Amino acid sequence: MRKIANTIHELKPMMMIVVVQAALAGNSVFYKLASSIGMSMRVLIAYRVVFAAAFIVPLDLLLERGGSLDGTLPISFSATTQLHTSSFTFATLTPHNNNFSSDNESSEEEPKSLCWRIEKLPRTEPVGSAFQCWMGDGFPIHRAHVFHTINRFRKLHFNKRALEVMEWVIRERPYRPKELDYSYLLEFRTKLHGEKEIERTWGILQELPQVRSKSFMVVIEAFGRIGGLSHAEQLWLEMKSKKGLKSTKQFNSMISVYSRLGFITKATKLYKEMEQNGCKPNAITY
Repeated sequence: MRKIANTIHELKPMMMIVVVQAALAGNSVFYKLASSIGMSMRVLIAYRVVFAAAFIVPLDLLLERGGSLDGTLPISFSATTQLHTSSFTFATLTPHNNNFSSDNESSEEEPKSLCWRIEKLPRTEPVGSAFQCWMGDGFPIHRAHVFHTINRFRKLHFNKRALEVMEWVIRERPYRPKELDYSYLLEFRTKLHGEKEIERTWGILQELPQVRSKSFMVVIEAFGRIGGLSHAEQLWLEMKSKKGLKSTKQFNSMISVYSRLGFITKATKLYKEMEQNGCKPNAITY
């Protein structure tokens, strides 16, 4: 037992070092966690100093009350002050450096997005330069990249840029365009041009091996926006005979045209037909 006690007594300095290092590591981890959830670093540092002083001063006075009275600081208080000072320096620098590295990572990630490159182009510069730069960096152009760009530009109302993107894709063919690509092209041509562009794009769509109901609906709504009721009704009958009326979205496309042009009676009649077909109206219907 005496040997064990002597061994433990000899290990006390090492055990104290381990405890101190664990405290420093825990302090750093808590600083990072507090910083990551958005806590102000100034408030965090102020809290740390206040609680450290409130804990250390009574403890030091209690343990060192028999220490020297010549005005010098006791050893324990001096050591503890150095401990907290070093912890303060390490903990305050760590979140700052962490944020700095995350900022660098985000700035490196952004240029890797094709959408980001096209969006940051000057207005006078064509989108082809962004595509060429993208391919020059060794990145292939996938359909997902283009659709992500189109959806973002639609939300931002960058219709002209979106049309330029789709026209480049159809012209340069980085991949084989499908029906949805032509539907996007038709959508933005309709917003920026007139009836002739709709008819020309619809003619291209009809030459595809398979034309989905989605393309019919896009063209019907396109004609409705420019007042082409006769063309919209003709396409509606064509979709009805070729694809059948199976979804609420199909009915909504024509109901929206009638409502936009003021034909409420026809819209109501079509609404009743939708209910008879077993299609439930949704928020867009109303």
